Amino acid sequence: MVGLDDEQRALLEALYEGEPIELLDAPADVDPQSTQYDAPGQLEGGLERVGNGEACTIAFLGSRTESDGKANLVGLTAGHCVYPGIKVQHAGINIGKDVATTFANDADLGYFDVADGMASNYVFRSATSRLAITAVASGAPAVGSKVCFSGRTTNAEVCGLVTANDATVAYSSGQVLQHMVEVGATSKAGDSGSPFYAGNTAEGVLSGGAPGIIVFTPIARAASHFGVHPLIAANVVQIRALNSGKCLDVTSNLTTNGTKLQQWTCVFPPKSNQQFALVPIPGKDGVHVVDQHSKKCMDLTAGSHADGTPRQIWSCGNSNNNQWWVPLHGLEPSDYPEGFLFFDTAWKCADISNVSTGNGARVWQWQCFLNPPHANQTFRFFTGRERTGDFRD
Repeated sequence: MVGLDDEQRALLEALYEGEPIELLDAPADVDPQSTQYDAPGQLEGGLERVGNGEACTIAFLGSRTESDGKANLVGLTAGHCVYPGIKVQHAGINIGKDVATTFANDADLGYFDVADGMASNYVFRSATSRLAITAVASGAPAVGSKVCFSGRTTNAEVCGLVTANDATVAYSSGQVLQHMVEVGATSKAGDSGSPFYAGNTAEGVLSGGAPGIIVFTPIARAASHFGVHPLIAANVVQIRALNSGKCLDVTSNLTTNGTKLQQWTCVFPPKSNQQFALVPIPGKDGVHVVDQHSKKCMDLTAGSHADGTPRQIWSCGNSNNNQWWVPLHGLEPSDYPEGFLFFDTAWKCADISNVSTGNGARVWQWQCFLNPPHANQTFRFFTGRERTGDFRD
């Protein structure tokens, strides 16, 4: 999204009673630089990657901020699987290129560039199950704690107990690694690079092992060695119009590109077509607003910035059509006692058509009214824990 200029930022800070405008802080137990993400990508941790003819496993998808300030999407795996400059494939499709590797001292880690739109924050567990990563461990897990992995050869989740978290490991190839984690479990050839996790927390990257024992590198070293931070699950909310008390809703629960957004009576528990992930875009002020049913982004029809242009869902991408600015001070109604507005890149606001309070009214964009804000352009977040009812003042 186009960054806010000083005048726009000052205007918004005045609107929100002088509060600084910034993105939501990550919880304390989460790597603060882990990008919140929930794109409908084709790649997940636990899936195969092939480079230089060698099959290994993707650990986690992540982001890395380059010297120019741009955050690029990358994939993590074991360092001994990575050949810098070599193309990487999954299921016969080119997914990126190996960039950097280390297989020495305290880490067996490497990463590869990932094509736009292919990354996700999920880990493959089985043919019928996948796991959303919501946090990133800041150190090694405690001895005796349970951790699990999923690899391209095991093709299913395998769990074990941590038997050591400061182990020195000698490899047959001559490398000696220190401060590694050992787990009482068994992996197979091709599982190198697999993601280790505890619950929804990323813990590490599988290096190797022998029958009954596996060794992994703690995930925090991906940041210290390469500046790579795993993607974590996005904030998922209902977005309710202050004027009507009704929710933004994807019409008829459809998933096709071009399906229009409307307002509709809020449902509790929330249905996925009334839930949206607020996904900060690396290196930009904006967010993707991702429908949780279709995994597609809120988008401006035909890219038009004219008043009355409907908002729709469309496959997520890098265009300004589906990048938005939302003031994320928090996700509870109390964080926005007067509600909030959200804008597109032309400084236009989401607006309920014709100030309607009825079901089916379209969500379109219109010139923003800031002094005072109009109720049909004012919204509130709800996390799904609240009761339904009339949410108007």
